[in-house]
Amino acid sequence: SMWGRSLELLGSMWREQMAVNTVIGNQAITACQRASEWARALDVLHLMVEKSVEIGTTSCGAAIQACGQASMWGRSLDLLGTMCREHIEMDTIIGNQVITACDQSSEWPRALDVLQLMVERSVEIGTVSCNAAISACSKAGAWTWALELLRSMGQAHIEGNVVTCSSVVSACYRGDRWDEALVVFLAMSGAYVATNRIAYNSALRACEMGGDWRTALLLLEGMGNGRIDADDRTYTAAIGAFGEGFECERALAIFDAVGKSGVVPRGPEMFGAALRACERSGEWEEAVHLLRTMVDVRVSIITIAYNVVISACGGTGEWRKAFQLVADMTDRKMDRDVFTYTSAIRPCQKSGYWMGALDLMDAMVERSVQMGGITFSAALDACCVGGAWGQALELLNSMVKQRVEISEFQHSSVFNSCMKAGRRWEAAEVRELTGYMS
Repeated sequence: SMWGRSLELLGSMWREQMAVNTVIGNQAITACQRASEWARALDVLHLMVEKSVEIGTTSCGAAIQACGQASMWGRSLDLLGTMCREHIEMDTIIGNQVITACDQSSEWPRALDVLQLMVERSVEIGTVSCNAAISACSKAGAWTWALELLRSMGQAHIEGNVVTCSSVVSACYRGDRWDEALVVFLAMSGAYVATNRIAYNSALRACEMGGDWRTALLLLEGMGNGRIDADDRTYTAAIGAFGEGFECERALAIFDAVGKSGVVPRGPEMFGAALRACERSGEWEEAVHLLRTMVDVRVSIITIAYNVVISACGGTGEWRKAFQLVADMTDRKMDRDVFTYTSAIRPCQKSGYWMGALDLMDAMVERSVQMGGITFSAALDACCVGGAWGQALELLNSMVKQRVEISEFQHSSVFNSCMKAGRRWEAAEVRELTGYMS
């Protein structure tokens, strides 16, 4: 290898006590950098210091680049610190390389420190510098800092580009600030800053988070007008936005259109978004149909997909279909978790089918599935609605024993159930459990 030969020649020169200058040392470091041999690059740099060979911006820059390529942000920062102590001039390229190394390792505070150091040392900061720092903030969801950097770019008349837009929007989205994400995207696109699919996808995910289906519709139109090709993430986020906005019909229309076009494959994530749209709008029949479609087209089905469909059935009291789906999961040897069983108990809660609810709880015990307060609450309601005051009382006592918090509503439901059945003694027993209420 070229870097190996460079090191061999350098070693021979030192052994023969031949003069080694900065240019030769720099060439050896650069050869190591190009071969992604960051450790060897540092060895050469340290050897140059030991042999009193002058190191400069080029020497340190090549070593920093080698460390940056390997995401060794700590080493990059150490070298930058050495440059500062030795009064070696720092330039924009070196600053950008260190910030990029920090970005790749999601070390956003360090990236901001380097950017501040560049300002203090009057090193020119450009779009690349700011984008790398914003990208680091984006990965950590540090949206306030991303917005502050964007504001600073405007004040310093540093031009933003598509990377700037995508990174700031992503930072706001990841920081659960979907409204800020959309404001930034619309403002930058309105200022004729170029946008791409990544930026649009980030904005669509923000729409999904906020259930802003109207803006999602505008974004899809914008992509079409700008001749920006959509991908599976685009449609998944758009379907999610319509679903969160209770626009199930529109969500399924997009899903069907994608299927008919055949240009973009409909994977598990897109099916999942469509299923959640059905769940949110209580369209259990459509959800079941989608699940069957997943089987037909051989899309990988995971537990969460079944859970969503069972939950859709739960919202409308379709306990028979929910039970059938749980049985289907059993036949397929799929994992059934607490969400599976709790979602299946919910329709029992509406219809008062307390025997089915208790059967599912027995199955949870048999499979060692941990029950939560929501599970107990759904089963308790099923017993109260079905007039099974005795079973409701047993569940209430189980909640006490397992230290599950009892709400005032649950307490009142069991108390009223006992009173309606003329069981005043048991009602008095329920009243004694008041101390365990949340």
